[in-house]
Amino acid sequence: MTAVFDEPPGGIEFGNMGYCVVPFLGHYCTYMFNYTSNVIVNWFRNGILHGYSGGNDNQFAYLESGNGPTDVLVLPYFAGCATPYQDTDAKGAILNLTKETTDTDIYRAILESTAYEMRLNAEVAKEYGIDICETVATGGGANSGLWLQIKADIQHIPVRTLRSSEGGLCGCAMLSAVALGSCRTLADARDVFVRYKDTFVPGTQYKATYEKKYGKYKNL
Repeated sequence: MTAVFDEPPGGIEFGNMGYCVVPFLGHYCTYMFNYTSNVIVNWFRNGILHGYSGGNDNQFAYLESGNGPTDVLVLPYFAGCATPYQDTDAKGAILNLTKETTDTDIYRAILESTAYEMRLNAEVAKEYGIDICETVATGGGANSGLWLQIKADIQHIPVRTLRSSEGGLCGCAMLSAVALGSCRTLADARDVFVRYKDTFVPGTQYKATYEKKYGKYKNL
């Protein structure tokens, strides 16, 4: 998760937790890391479900048929923990399993865990004057409406998508347009190339459940 802000935090505490501060087009940005995210989705789908997708081409379609959140809680440190704890020895966990737990319950808990981790990082950044008020999703996960809605609900901020989920390619097109003289500045290129598609706003249906689960997540 890349956060853009106007003024860099003072002191070195922010950097000691692994957050860099990089100049960015007259502003600054930092990177909040999660080593796994969609990697856990692929691990679960390929390693546990052995590639089963219910006959759907979209890898999210089959598992998006589940219900709302359950008591299942996932700690997504399957490759160690990045910011803010910087613990490469941390391990992942799936908790609160019962004989009634289904594959869709675990899958949804995996999606929730990445949103909890993003919220955890955002709360740390806020202590240093970086207040994240909106996100733009890119990459493969931006194609899952369920995942984006979960992120909006848990983080309490709107999540937007681009016309094309490949944000990196959009950035390359903008840089090329400026280099070739088709656009005078990157701001001009942004006005040409950046087109938003959908907006997922925070809902209230699962708010109490998510708040309770997030409290447990932070304790873990």
